[in-house]
Amino acid sequence: YGPRRQGVAKDEAGKRAAEALELVGLAGFGERLPAQLSGGQQQRVALARAIVNRPQLLLLDEPLSALDLKLRKKVQSELKQIQHRLGIAFLFVTHDQDEAMSMADRIVLMNRGRIEQIGRGQDIYARPATRFAADFIGDANLLEVERRGDGSLSLLGGAVTLPAAGAPQGTLTGVLRPEDILVAKEPAADHLVLPAVLSDIVHVGSHASVMLTVGATTLMARLAPSALAGLSAGQAVFANIRLSDLRLVPGDA
Repeated sequence: YGPRRQGVAKDEAGKRAAEALELVGLAGFGERLPAQLSGGQQQRVALARAIVNRPQLLLLDEPLSALDLKLRKKVQSELKQIQHRLGIAFLFVTHDQDEAMSMADRIVLMNRGRIEQIGRGQDIYARPATRFAADFIGDANLLEVERRGDGSLSLLGGAVTLPAAGAPQGTLTGVLRPEDILVAKEPAADHLVLPAVLSDIVHVGSHASVMLTVGATTLMARLAPSALAGLSAGQAVFANIRLSDLRLVPGDA
């Protein structure tokens, strides 16, 4: 339909359609009806119908939201390969942070119609500009920051004290990623050591989420299964962190 609207001859339009189907891995499927296609194949047909028009920019508005997890990951990989082969820009809209991180060369993170941060996924994850960015991209421990009368900053009920020099003005949130917490039965050298109680261990295959109680605050750490040896719920442990891994961003906790 698109090529015909552009005034492309019938033979050329058919050739373009065949090329588009081959590009999305559906060569020979041109005569099939929608009911004869799987969910993933239907998504690829929709993509072929768009690229047959040879656009310079292709908008994909949550194209994978109806697919199950395994199929969604498969189609994500296929979309990236197709984009590289076509050499055109894809503007990919999604509410799925993992999808954004795995698909995008550059992310524009929006909150209520306002841009929060622009950058590569790994840069936003490592250096979030706001509390929303830290919370939306990946898992994070968000910590209340108190400004003391002497000008210093206090976190975790006074367990952590930082100088205010160089910190953003206004209300602050401390951001600590789960993988930056070393959980051990002994204090670690060259770390800030926080006594904690291991309250729960949640196994999720490739890693475990470990919940720690530090004073009145609950922290989540992420450990490899091999690091769980000798650890159990209810045990007194140490949460070891490097201050360089603790980021301060504008916003309430």
